[in-house]
Amino acid sequence: MDWGWYPKCIEGCDLVKEVPEEVYLMLLYFTAEHWLRLGSKIQYLPLLKYEDVNGVLSFCSINRVTQRGLRLCIASDESLISWLISWNRELACPSDIFFMPLDTQRCLKGFCKRATVMDWLQRYGKMEVFTAYKYGSAVSGVVNERRLAIVFANFVFHSWQKTYIKEGYIKGICASMPIVDNYGSVVTRRSQVLVPAKGSKWVGLMGSNPWRSENYVELSGDYRTSGSFAGNYTPQNALLIFIEKNVGAADVPYIRPPNASFLTVTSPLTKENALLLLDWIQNLRSGGVALPSKFLDSVKSGSWLKTSIGYKPPKDSFLSTETWGSLLQIGSDMVDIPMIDQEYYGKDLSTYKNELQLIGVKFEFGQASEMIGKHLMSRAANGTLTRSNVLSLLGLIRFLRNKLLSPSHLIEAVKKDGWLKTCLGNRSPSEAFLFSSEWTAASCIANLPFIDDKYYGQSIFGYKSELELLGVHVKIGDARNYLSILVNKLKFPPNLSSPEAFLLLLKCIREVGLTENWIEKIKKLKAIKTNLGFRLPTESVVLVPEWECLFNVLHGIPVLDVQFYGSVVIGSYCEELRKLGVAVRSEQVSKVMSLKFKQLVSSSSIAKDKVLLLLQSYRLLRQKQSMFPADLLSCMKAEKWLQTKMGFRAPVDSVMFNSDWDSISSLAIVPFIEYSSDMEEYKDELRALGVAITLKQGAGFVLKGINLPTDPTTMTPNSSLHLLKCIKYWEESKTDLPMEFRDGIRKKWLRTVLGYRCPDESLFYESKHSSLIHRGDGPFIDEEFYGSEVVLYKEQLKGIGVKVDMRYGCSIVARQLICHSERSTIERIYKFLKAFEWEPENKTFSWIWVPGEDVAGEWVFPENCVLHDDSNLFASELHILDKFYEEDLLGFFSAAFNVKDEPDINDYVKRWELWENSASKVSLEDCLVFWEFIGRHWNLICEKLLAKHVQKLPVLIGGSISLICKQDLFIADDLLLEDLFDKSLFVWYPTKSTLSLPRLKLTQIYTSLGVRNFSEAVMKHEACNSDSNSSDNGTKLESGANVITEGLIRIILAFLANPCLDISAKERHQMVESLLDLTIIKADEPVNMKYRIKLSGGRQLEAKATHMFRWEKKEARLFMPRIDAVQGMVGSIKYATYLSDVISQGLLYERADLVESLAELIKFGCLLNFELAAVEFLLKNKNLQVFTEDEEFLLLHFSTN
Repeated sequence: MDWGWYPKCIEGCDLVKEVPEEVYLMLLYFTAEHWLRLGSKIQYLPLLKYEDVNGVLSFCSINRVTQRGLRLCIASDESLISWLISWNRELACPSDIFFMPLDTQRCLKGFCKRATVMDWLQRYGKMEVFTAYKYGSAVSGVVNERRLAIVFANFVFHSWQKTYIKEGYIKGICASMPIVDNYGSVVTRRSQVLVPAKGSKWVGLMGSNPWRSENYVELSGDYRTSGSFAGNYTPQNALLIFIEKNVGAADVPYIRPPNASFLTVTSPLTKENALLLLDWIQNLRSGGVALPSKFLDSVKSGSWLKTSIGYKPPKDSFLSTETWGSLLQIGSDMVDIPMIDQEYYGKDLSTYKNELQLIGVKFEFGQASEMIGKHLMSRAANGTLTRSNVLSLLGLIRFLRNKLLSPSHLIEAVKKDGWLKTCLGNRSPSEAFLFSSEWTAASCIANLPFIDDKYYGQSIFGYKSELELLGVHVKIGDARNYLSILVNKLKFPPNLSSPEAFLLLLKCIREVGLTENWIEKIKKLKAIKTNLGFRLPTESVVLVPEWECLFNVLHGIPVLDVQFYGSVVIGSYCEELRKLGVAVRSEQVSKVMSLKFKQLVSSSSIAKDKVLLLLQSYRLLRQKQSMFPADLLSCMKAEKWLQTKMGFRAPVDSVMFNSDWDSISSLAIVPFIEYSSDMEEYKDELRALGVAITLKQGAGFVLKGINLPTDPTTMTPNSSLHLLKCIKYWEESKTDLPMEFRDGIRKKWLRTVLGYRCPDESLFYESKHSSLIHRGDGPFIDEEFYGSEVVLYKEQLKGIGVKVDMRYGCSIVARQLICHSERSTIERIYKFLKAFEWEPENKTFSWIWVPGEDVAGEWVFPENCVLHDDSNLFASELHILDKFYEEDLLGFFSAAFNVKDEPDINDYVKRWELWENSASKVSLEDCLVFWEFIGRHWNLICEKLLAKHVQKLPVLIGGSISLICKQDLFIADDLLLEDLFDKSLFVWYPTKSTLSLPRLKLTQIYTSLGVRNFSEAVMKHEACNSDSNSSDNGTKLESGANVITEGLIRIILAFLANPCLDISAKERHQMVESLLDLTIIKADEPVNMKYRIKLSGGRQLEAKATHMFRWEKKEARLFMPRIDAVQGMVGSIKYATYLSDVISQGLLYERADLVESLAELIKFGCLLNFELAAVEFLLKNKNLQVFTEDEEFLLLHFSTN
């Protein structure tokens, strides 16, 4: 049966409404089992039952449930079925929640196929199973009407009573329960719930709800009333009690306040409300609740607390004891203190002491005292504090002390602010001073703010003890503290004209210390009494007794006046004087002396007598073994105070003249001391100061002041040796010679065997080299002139540039070569240079000696020489060195001077140019030598060089070589044509090829130089012969008879069919048809040909030759000789050659590049008489074949075969 029938049957028979519950459930089971087979229509049938808002049985389809939001539900337990249906009807089916009918749910509980039906209902009908808690959770979020909110609260209350909702779930559902406030609005968001205002405590304390904006909700009075809901009765206040317990509705003092203020505390509160507020705070604190800051601040700052001077904020109020309250009011006539009215609040107030303290109420006497002080300080800040206020304050302090009450809090409140009038303006007590005679000395160096006794009057001096308590400085007291105060109050400039004031300043420096800034300021004051009057500390010194002799020489040093200050006192403050800049220590005094010495030096005030006195003092202190001022000694060594021949110099830059300097003084400018003779007795002191006494000590002055004479002949051997000795002394302590010395000796002052030379042009001769070189071969030091002692200074000579090692002297020896003309000497020098593998920097110099035929010779350039010339071709242009020197020197010439081993391409090109420009003939031998060399060295460079310089090429004429312009010469590539013309047209070839010059290579060379092949350059045409052109002069045969054979055509077709030539079959056939259509005429006379060649200058040469064949294309005739005229092998080859040429040229006149290849093939076939079998083999051998279309063409024209 068709499954679509069932939905129609269910709908048509109205089975859902008519059948009993058991059958209805079976129908649902059938539908669930066959749901997917029943088709889509079943979704739209009202199969599902439910009760509507009025309790009427209704029906809906699966589609409505899934698409239109209807929520079909059943109870989770049988006991809840009627309970949930009733309350859902009472709540007006919120959120489209509908329950299946009571009977249906009960029958379903016991249905045997319940699991299948439940699964289908939940999967496709979206059916939900509700407990009381789950139902309440689903409904609480959608209730938004006042009545329904009250109904929902009753549902939760009665479900809790009947234990349908367990105790553990009540708090959770109540937390999300919508609440009706006192305005009748339904509230879902809340921070705190307040009990209804009627009968509450909070409304008496705060009035209306002040924290509604903080989500504090006041419950509606509806929660107090009784009523009946879904058949359940709620007594009066029962619901409210439930709400208070589970929702958290509260009243003062159990409300947790928000972080916000409330207005009622800004004005006076009644006794009851004030105590209620304190009770509220106490209750919160006992419950461990922290009071929110804004709430607490409003309580602290509100003027609601009754005091002795009216209603005041708690933070400004005091709760006193009987002991100090009355005394404070009696003792202070300046300030009214707000004391809490304890009689008004009664004894209950004492139970809230901690709460009062929390909201800012003060309990201590000290706090009240502090308030008085702050009040006075506010007056001082406003400028209203009077003289009488100050005296009253001092009197209050005295009063409290007399009553044995501590004034410490009062003092602490006033001691920090600047309210006390002094001579320097208002100051705090701790900054003020009460003047007395003790402070007289201190006032000279410090700005002390003394209390203004003119303002306060003499009565102020009667409160010394009270002022001391406030911090006023009344007595000097502790010395260090006293000095610290002075340091902090120092004035500038201080009055230091009295010894006491200055010593007090030194005490301050010692005990407390001054800042660097103050020290620097005092250093700039003329505060020190010296023998030269008051001076700056940095200019003053303390006398060092053992140096008194130096003070006598160095006049003008200000020495501290010990008598003015007292020797004992000054002696104990040396460190403090040093901090001020006074030179106290010996090293400081030494620096002052050195500065004074520098001043004298800079002003050139040290005359000869002072110099001698200074040296005398130096000797005296050295003899006593006393310490000489170190800085002064350094200055004496460093400053330029000794007068020398070169001006004022430092001792280390000076020399004391004596006999040791006689021999060397003419060679250098040396700073000799002017009055050396007067200082002879102070030689040891001068040496200690650094003056050079001996030649060894002053060697450096000689080297740095070197001034050699212009005429070297004036230098004696002794002076030169002394100069070398100075160099030796210098090198013993230092390494490099001074630059000025090296520059100064670059003169010709060293005597050598070849004359005077510069050091770097001189050589040091050693006998161990005598086998290689003689002393006279180069500029060697003249040992006979200087004596054997000069050998001792070998290293010094080396240091100034003399070449001691012969490896480094080769260049010097080589430069002397041109001075020699004796062959044996020159060869010896060459061998010497070769031994040390010397090479010149400039190799283009004329280094080579070429001996002449007689005694004389000449020096020539290396580039004009070669080592060998086996062909003797260049004897007139180049010097051939193997004619003059042995083989070992030839290698030296090559390595040292780059002498060529043999003539190179450039030499050969020059040689050829000489031949071109001369009128003489070139021998065959020379010509062969030339072109063999070119052949061996042929490359791109050689090619370019010859193309540029070679204009003529060799031609063999009459057994000798002539050079002819290369434009008029040709390569004889066609011997038949060559025989027709003069031999002078063809370039020379050797009669026999050599390995270095094969004929092919020479042809390539000629071609690259522009020489053309003769066969390409010659022009040919038939000679005019009227008789030979007539057909009457021969026998006329049939078309192609006996000449144009199948074998010939087959060769031609196979050649043209080569794929590389890309010639189509049609074109091939058209070409050979021109042969097949020819009329063959056997002529009586041969064909005459004329050849012409053009030369430079417009000249032409002509020659004639006879040929066997002529092809007249226009008339389609081929002239040929009679067969009987062709005799012998010579005749046969001529016949084959001329026939192949005329046919190839006639067929391929447009493809000249193919003519030669086809001609060779035809020539071969002709010699084979075009026999087909032989032709077939020939074609295969040449890798050629006749294609099918060509075979068909041949079959058409040669059918008989």
